[in-house]
Amino acid sequence: ILDVEQGDATISRVPEWLELAHGGGVKRPGIYASLSVMAPILLRARAHGWTRPRLKVWTAHWTGRQHICGPACGYGLATHAGATQWTGARPGREYDESWATPTFLNT
Repeated sequence: ILDVEQGDATISRVPEWLELAHGGGVKRPGIYASLSVMAPILLRARAHGWTRPRLKVWTAHWTGRQHICGPACGYGLATHAGATQWTGARPGREYDESWATPTFLNT
């Protein structure tokens, strides 16, 4: 899973990384990013032949409730994610939480 956020990978690196991961034997590489930038990421990936069924999508959308992001979450997301990080670490809890579809980790 490529982490696309400030301090990590940039959107421009997504197609190259997907090709490298796939060429290295990863059947379904994935992208993790904030919901607010996922639509542009998927558009860039699609322009390079990476359509939704070929890759995993993991959004960060801190609503405080377990959910899987889809079009109703906004920001132009036209598909459903396979996983969504819905809350982050806070005092006394040093971990983030994500909710995933049953098949998200399948190859």
